[in-house]
Amino acid sequence: MVLHVLVPSQLHVLLGIVNKLFDGLEKVFPRAKDWLTGLHIKKSEYHGSCLEGNECNKLLSNLDKLQALCKTRKDVETIKPFSESFRLFKEAMDECCKQHPNLVYIQSKIEDFKKSYLKTQLSITLKVHIFVSHFVQFLQGTGFDLSLASEQSH
Repeated sequence: MVLHVLVPSQLHVLLGIVNKLFDGLEKVFPRAKDWLTGLHIKKSEYHGSCLEGNECNKLLSNLDKLQALCKTRKDVETIKPFSESFRLFKEAMDECCKQHPNLVYIQSKIEDFKKSYLKTQLSITLKVHIFVSHFVQFLQGTGFDLSLASEQSH
């Protein structure tokens, strides 16, 4: 199987999904820019305006600061599918990178992520497809955790 030879790129999936979610969030909740500012994050001009790996991880670790920007119940409802997608993505990725990942837990988080992501009404990009359809297949087929193949571990 191709997945046993070609490892899903953890970094590229991280960059693609977090940037896609943030860009979508920013369109429906302009104060999302304040989330970046409050965390001292600037988008890189590399490959267009985007967040890089460390910045993506910083956002995922500070979802409470996004919630704090909500002034009304409408704001909370507007950001909910995005904040849920960020949270579920982080939980699944964290587990994927453990030495002995729990595949049942990961599959559950990925399924929940997929449902939440669809509620954002964003398109299913290639990186979202790879994450929801192939990460667990890779882990099951190889027995490896993704930290062994991560671009960030070298």
